[in-house]
Amino acid sequence: MQRLKDAGRSKGRLRERACAIAVAILCVMILFGLNVHLPPVSAQPLPEILLSPSVANISINETFTMTVNLTDFSYQLFSYQVVFKYNQTVLNMTGVTFPANNVFAGQTVVVLPTPTGVDSVDGLAFVMPGQSLEGLTAVTVTNNLLFTVNFTAIGTGDATITACTIDNPAHTLMGSITEDEYTIVMDSNLNEYTEFTPTYTTVISGVANAAPIAFFTISSAQPTGGSKELLLYGNAPIGASHYLECWIGLPVYFNASGSIAPTGNITEYVWNFGDGNTTVVHATGAPSDSLMTHVYAGVGPFYINLTVVSMGTAGSHSIASLPFTYAVVVGLALPYFDWTPFLYTVAGLVVAVIVISIARSVVQRVRRREKLKSQKPFTPAIQGQIEAIT
Repeated sequence: MQRLKDAGRSKGRLRERACAIAVAILCVMILFGLNVHLPPVSAQPLPEILLSPSVANISINETFTMTVNLTDFSYQLFSYQVVFKYNQTVLNMTGVTFPANNVFAGQTVVVLPTPTGVDSVDGLAFVMPGQSLEGLTAVTVTNNLLFTVNFTAIGTGDATITACTIDNPAHTLMGSITEDEYTIVMDSNLNEYTEFTPTYTTVISGVANAAPIAFFTISSAQPTGGSKELLLYGNAPIGASHYLECWIGLPVYFNASGSIAPTGNITEYVWNFGDGNTTVVHATGAPSDSLMTHVYAGVGPFYINLTVVSMGTAGSHSIASLPFTYAVVVGLALPYFDWTPFLYTVAGLVVAVIVISIARSVVQRVRRREKLKSQKPFTPAIQGQIEAIT
């Protein structure tokens, strides 16, 4: 009877080993399943209502044409209405034109009503040109020209023509209610897009010693590790609807070649990077004078200010511009821990344990059978029970 009990225990141990092997295989599968890398997040640029030229220096009673383009719009375009504001004491808008080669060239279009008025909050004049296609057709934005606007200088001074966004709208007073007016673009599915990168045109009218205009574009080196990097984005700066994502330890590039001095030449570029670092570049006339690179060593939002300095007429005196400001958000680009060598090691150990365990079980089973055969024979009935157990 004791032999029967021993044989039963042996069979129970085999079942336990089988369960252990199954659990080990399951653990290996889970560990390999953990070796998954999340793809990096990439920010898609906002569409832009681009006003050009960026700066116009004109005389009293002189007329200039501003061109309005749509860029970075990756959907089928069906309709748009652009709102922009300007100082009507310096500029008089004399007409809106939809050229034959605009974005809806060759299509049947409806010219939307073009309301004009005065912003009830800041007192600037605004105008809202727009077009829509007839029917359910739409076009791919390859020719980005929307329309042109003619302005005539009627006063002396600086004026900024600004594309109005949902974050910086024009305001109309409808009775006792203030209504916001802002740029809207609609795609072929009648989805409305209201967020755009803000742009503007600065007009300098009839000013002999006009201050220079500071302006720069900004870009950032991106992490190159692909799917093996974890991107930890910083917090958006309070009050800034548009900003650039960049990363600790990677260069940020600035290009201030769009800055202009209406009289004389730019003599200095003064950069304040918002992290306690300031750089002054004394201009020599070389193209590299307007280029700058900076690397941030800490996370968080920072505000970059650029001020340019020029000489007045005939070098009479230095004139500094108003600062041009842009926000950046510095985040972390951390490499994922590479689990591959660790997983291969663990998998090898698990396989070795399984093989050793199976081999040991087989050897022990053979030894037990040989031991039972060498002992006194059982009756046929007991022998049959033992063989059934083993």
